[in-house]
Amino acid sequence: MTLWIVLILSALVIAICVLVYRHDNTAFSRLTGYSFFEVLVNTRKKYLHKVMKQLDYVSGEHRILIDLQVPVNNKMYTVDAVLVHESGVYIIDGVSKKGWITGSESHPEWVEMKHNKEQQTFPNPIMVNKRIIYALQDLLPDIGEGMCGSVSLFSDACSFQKIEIQSLDVEVLKVNELKNWTKQIGGEVLSKEEIDKVYHALTGYTSFTA
Repeated sequence: MTLWIVLILSALVIAICVLVYRHDNTAFSRLTGYSFFEVLVNTRKKYLHKVMKQLDYVSGEHRILIDLQVPVNNKMYTVDAVLVHESGVYIIDGVSKKGWITGSESHPEWVEMKHNKEQQTFPNPIMVNKRIIYALQDLLPDIGEGMCGSVSLFSDACSFQKIEIQSLDVEVLKVNELKNWTKQIGGEVLSKEEIDKVYHALTGYTSFTA
């Protein structure tokens, strides 16, 4: 019995060491310095890790910034990630909801229907992202509105009931759909030099860049 316990404990230690090793060699770990155990116990860090993991599949020239503090109307607003890609600058910001989501790009409020049939409204995330884009354009005068895209990122725990979008530069996704989205973006709007210029202009608003 003692031998079996030793073998099981040894296997667990080896498995944990493998997980820690893999984590330490990810772009997220190199970017943030967060340990495997920090990501394991902290909800915010776990979420950012998942977003960064999805963005690992982006191809083409690009740079990534995460967890930015952007001044919007004289207030600081937290932005989950900005993807500076050869096809444009994408503002990726999360919405933590668990119910059924209904909303329109043109309506100021969206609705979450919870499982107990209770309804709760929340600000239109597309409009929130638009305000962030306008603020970034003030910081980046060389970047026009047509070069910016909006990605409202919902948690995987929710379900989309009815989402109405008219604009081609707007996406509403769940976190596990971000990987497929990265495979669809393309085109060359920004040169490598322009990407680097935007990246360096925004580094002052985040502790983590890649």
